[in-house]
Amino acid sequence: TPFQNHMAAVADEERKARPPPSAQPRLHVIAVRRMTDAVNVYLPQPSTNEESLAISACRAQLPSLRTTVLSHLRTCLGGDGLAAEHVLLSTISRVLSRHGDQPIGKLPLYLTNCPPPQAGALLSPVASSLHEALSLLLPLCAIQPLTINELNSGDVAPKKDLEANCIWPAKLQLPHGATLLIDEATMSAGQLSEKGVKGMQALTSLTERQQLPYDFTYCAVDFPLDTTIIAISAASGNLLPILTKLPIRVDPNAQQAATTAP
Repeated sequence: TPFQNHMAAVADEERKARPPPSAQPRLHVIAVRRMTDAVNVYLPQPSTNEESLAISACRAQLPSLRTTVLSHLRTCLGGDGLAAEHVLLSTISRVLSRHGDQPIGKLPLYLTNCPPPQAGALLSPVASSLHEALSLLLPLCAIQPLTINELNSGDVAPKKDLEANCIWPAKLQLPHGATLLIDEATMSAGQLSEKGVKGMQALTSLTERQQLPYDFTYCAVDFPLDTTIIAISAASGNLLPILTKLPIRVDPNAQQAATTAP
């Protein structure tokens, strides 16, 4: 009957969305040998004269490289040199140790008083330009618009699918050393659903404790991360627990130079 055909098609779509464990990709390991002294074939051998010369050449280029990077970041931030310095410091900060739940060494950053997004734009101007610049400089720079729809979608934090026996990937699952830009300037009025509240709690935990909770339905398990958090806000910034707040100060001369440049 048409109804049975419809239900069979629905069941087939559900099986495609949630495949059984036997059909999920997996890697079977027969033997493991940890390479403690692995050497990149494109780099000089360690503890050799060639390595010393290569390190010296790299160190000699660091001052000019830093100046170039800061100049590029300053352009993205409306000519604000102090904000560019803070963005650079935040991106190179790492979790050196932990004191209880508090990560030591991490520098999350709030860039406040940024221009709001234009009508119909998905991102604010600062978030868009900064994401483009950091994507060229860093191995991985992700961006997350902070909107009611994004939070309510349930794709922010990882969740275990008990029927499919797998954890569906989420937007906050990032490798160690990654940078995450949170575009708070896109936030508008609305109501968070239960999924949205859990997504906001996961984002708060990642920002404050560098731990991402995985939802296993009956409990939540925290996994430690090392993710740089840079939030962009059009107001004073109060949604995330970030203590370092820096209002953007747009340089009129930098804007004029940018508009008159060929």
